[in-house]
Amino acid sequence: MLTVLDLFSGIGGFSLGLERTGGFKTAAFCEIEPYCQAVLRKHWPDVPIFEDVTELCSDDLGRFDILCGGPPCQATSVAAAIHGKRSGATLWPWMRSVALLCAPSWIVVEQPTGNAGWEDSVSLDLADIGYSVSRLCGAAGHIGAPHIRRRSFILAHRDSARLQIAWRSAARAFAKGPGASPAGRTWSPDITRIRRVDDGIPGGLDRRKRIQALGNAVVPQVVEVIGRAILETEKAPSGEPESVTPAGSGQTGVD
Repeated sequence: MLTVLDLFSGIGGFSLGLERTGGFKTAAFCEIEPYCQAVLRKHWPDVPIFEDVTELCSDDLGRFDILCGGPPCQATSVAAAIHGKRSGATLWPWMRSVALLCAPSWIVVEQPTGNAGWEDSVSLDLADIGYSVSRLCGAAGHIGAPHIRRRSFILAHRDSARLQIAWRSAARAFAKGPGASPAGRTWSPDITRIRRVDDGIPGGLDRRKRIQALGNAVVPQVVEVIGRAILETEKAPSGEPESVTPAGSGQTGVD
């Protein structure tokens, strides 16, 4: 069982997606919004929640195998929940600091698509602390959802060969297209109630905490695909994989 540190956790989309594979267990969350904290406590009552990523240190965190999160960044998302003194800034450097201190085996960083410069900066930061990096586009529509909701995922591992095994596995799963929901799961045919909010926050509802939380959340089924790819890689023998798109070569995957 691989342990997970889930930063910028929101309502737990990353952890839910990873845990759906049966191979991950969340060790701790870090989330500053009280409403989201309440949701996390309801569904993960025994998992500790750190409130402020800027106050984390390695002694707090213990051991974990995977660091994941989508750091709020106004450069990549209109829904970035950054308040007060952090307004207009990215929290990525703090996630990088946690990675540097605790050296997890895997790092997964999520952002909306559309800012290659920010992704390049993150990739260079991870390379500077010893990780090989690859990028993948995963969308809810790729696994059968009734909406697109594209997201960029930056995957990192110290072993470039093993990283590419995971990249290839996830890219193939997304390439299967609509209907390729993980583990044979399907989406409900009754989609009329979610059509109006599936790609963003509708006018008039943007102040409702529930809608804000859903709008900021990563789609668990998309993360599940990546989690299964990581588990497949963990079970694979060491050695160079077959030739694939080189890690760190830019936006990869299905679009």
